[in-house]
Amino acid sequence: MSDTNNSRIYGIIVTLLLLLSAGIGWFFWNKSRTMMVENDQKKVMIDSLSNVKIRLERDLDSLHIAYSSLRLENETLAGKVTSTAQQIAKSETDIQKIKTESANNLASLQGQIAGLLAAKTDYESVINTLRTENSNLKNENLTLKTDLSALQGNVSSLKGENLQLTAQVSDLSTKLADQIKQTQSASFRATSFRVEPEKRNDKITAKAKRVREIVVSFDLINVPAANWGQNKLYLVLTDEKGKGLPSTLPLTLVVVQTPLGKKEIEAHAVRPINIEKSQRLTMPYQLSEKLAAGSYVAAVYCDNGLLGATSFRLR
Repeated sequence: MSDTNNSRIYGIIVTLLLLLSAGIGWFFWNKSRTMMVENDQKKVMIDSLSNVKIRLERDLDSLHIAYSSLRLENETLAGKVTSTAQQIAKSETDIQKIKTESANNLASLQGQIAGLLAAKTDYESVINTLRTENSNLKNENLTLKTDLSALQGNVSSLKGENLQLTAQVSDLSTKLADQIKQTQSASFRATSFRVEPEKRNDKITAKAKRVREIVVSFDLINVPAANWGQNKLYLVLTDEKGKGLPSTLPLTLVVVQTPLGKKEIEAHAVRPINIEKSQRLTMPYQLSEKLAAGSYVAAVYCDNGLLGATSFRLR
């Protein structure tokens, strides 16, 4: 009887051990299976996010091309460097950094995508701003052309005034040509002059009494290598009789070289510059007094002489 009980107890213990072993085996098998499923899911997420990152990088490349085109158009229309350049330069630095970084795990990849999305948002915001600005500038230029056409029509209808204006312009052109002949000695030239009289709200105007600032822009093209480097540009503004425009601030007295020898000029604005082979430059000047209607001359000098001059008229 005792042997029978012992056998039963032994059988129960063996059965319990087998059940325990089976339970432990099933636990570890299930845990291993869960980890494999999680790893597979994580790999799928990493692959999916990697594709998202690649698409974002392509989108940013396209946005950069669009921005470059709009920025060039904006600077051509406005005659000065757009204020968005610094903002985009920072975004470009962030983008290049992200492109060179490796994404070893899900967290780092998510962080890179967040950075690229932020850069994309910056690009899209700047592009929309530039499109609006360019559209406004084009409309303003069209308005100016319309005003000029209307003015030309009025002048044409008044024969006596037209003859007088022609004589004044001819006289001014002669004086301007004579000034260039006497003073131009620099080995390179300023071309494509553009003079924009602006009001207080930075809007362009052709009405003399509303002008508060004169903005002169021009190109330096194919400058000889011997003239590259640090230099200074001087802006001189005069009326049609050669008299300098009034200024509450002291003008800068400069001695420049001319074919006839050294000549003193009184500069309304001075701009230190690093001269390169080709560049577009802008020189603004805030007026201290209202201007009268008439013709004016804007001349740009460097230490080596006159670079160029142009005339403009206010009504």
